[in-house]
Amino acid sequence: MTELSDVDLVGWFLKGDRHAFTALVRRWEGFVLRVAARVTVDRNEAEEVRQAVFLRLLESPAAVRQPDRFAAWLHRTTVNEAISAVRRRTRRERLAAGLRARSVAVETVKPCDVVVAADEAEQLSTALGRLEPDERSLLALRFDEGLTFSEIAAALGEPASTIKTRTARLVARLRVMLDVDAPAG
Repeated sequence: MTELSDVDLVGWFLKGDRHAFTALVRRWEGFVLRVAARVTVDRNEAEEVRQAVFLRLLESPAAVRQPDRFAAWLHRTTVNEAISAVRRRTRRERLAAGLRARSVAVETVKPCDVVVAADEAEQLSTALGRLEPDERSLLALRFDEGLTFSEIAAALGEPASTIKTRTARLVARLRVMLDVDAPAG
């Protein structure tokens, strides 16, 4: 089966041939692992992503709508799974750090601080709503999910320098929208 093209293997797999699935896994597992490792920057996490990608393929073969675009589907699925893995890890790390910080010191919050924070959050939400969806996604990956420029670049298939420039421009636009002075630096 290994001498068959990807299109043929995917076709056989879509018809229920488990040997075709095994051949696809063997052919593409190294690629999936490399892509996942570039995004996650963690070998163990990349291996978990590899398993998740092939499990997704096995459980939902119809997701591969175009057998001739299997490599593109596999790449996109791997990147998406890897980003999700990084997000989960980042959330766990933030939660752990937050719990440690809370156990060290309990902060007292004044009611006026809550009102000010709510007002600022509403203004930020309005400003973000004026951005394009891809711009909001970029900012979310950087600031909400805590991904590095390199991780975002790997996920989006763009140079890290482009991601850094786009992010800086978006932050500058938000500052103008919010009428916030740039930090001294």
